[in-house]
Amino acid sequence: MISERAVNRAIDPKIFMELVNHQDPRYGPERAEWFDLKSYWVPASRLGVYQVPTELIKKFIRQSSHGLEYLFLVHPESEEFYQEFMRDIPRGPVFKALSTASSRTLLVTSEAEPEQPFFAKLSLDKEIGSVVRTISKGEIARSVGTTKILQSSREFLPPSFLILPETLGLMPMGMERGGMLLREIPKEVLNNNSEVLPMFAL
Repeated sequence: MISERAVNRAIDPKIFMELVNHQDPRYGPERAEWFDLKSYWVPASRLGVYQVPTELIKKFIRQSSHGLEYLFLVHPESEEFYQEFMRDIPRGPVFKALSTASSRTLLVTSEAEPEQPFFAKLSLDKEIGSVVRTISKGEIARSVGTTKILQSSREFLPPSFLILPETLGLMPMGMERGGMLLREIPKEVLNNNSEVLPMFAL
């Protein structure tokens, strides 16, 4: 055990550098209020797509006269960020969203299926904690790839080892940042048999 007297309590001034937060308070976790979340049906040809087939993903895919399309969710504070990319893209349904402990990870639901909520990690074009919270192409690939590895290793993991699988990642072509991740909620959580606590909250 380390005694308190052995601990160096000198303060590094770098730790207390001022952190910038430019997010609109209306969408912050502290407000804890639901808000409208727009969506767009983007042609698959204009997206980098990473996916693990699930029932939920089927609701984010459709065939139209223009071919295969994916439903892309856009945070209200990132609409200007995507303005050029979405210029000729048809609108999808409007969802309801609530910020979680992380401002860019939203609990999302729809009026049509309120019993089937999910999490969406969206690019947030705002500086929070001195970092602009858009999602890179590499993060999209790694997130869905990690889900594939964990699911394929399920037989080697204990039953109590639960994950929030990230089963769909979409990345606009021609953009280095601006991706979206779909994060599914395990049935055990939806049925109130388990609770999820983010690791950083510990």
